[in-house]
Amino acid sequence: MNDDQKKIQSMALELIRAAERDTFRPNLANDILDSLPGIRNGSFFSLPFEAQRGKLGWVNGAFFGRGERAVALFKKGMLREDFDAEFNRDIERYFQFPSGL
Repeated sequence: MNDDQKKIQSMALELIRAAERDTFRPNLANDILDSLPGIRNGSFFSLPFEAQRGKLGWVNGAFFGRGERAVALFKKGMLREDFDAEFNRDIERYFQFPSGL
């Protein structure tokens, strides 16, 4: 994995850990893992780039965009305040300049 992919993986795992702690919505972490198959071991990045784009875009939109599924995670302090902006910035950079492809 290149540095951009490692950063995205790290942030996705941070989001998954926060979702796993949300006892009110026990399947939230599974939704992320289902959307990003192989993110834990890095094999996600062997998927075709367009598949990565679609899956990362879905997670970004569902959790931080119109879906706002992560609002409760922010309110409960399970995600740091700037997580959404950083995650969006990192995946947008990756979408524009996919190094190592």
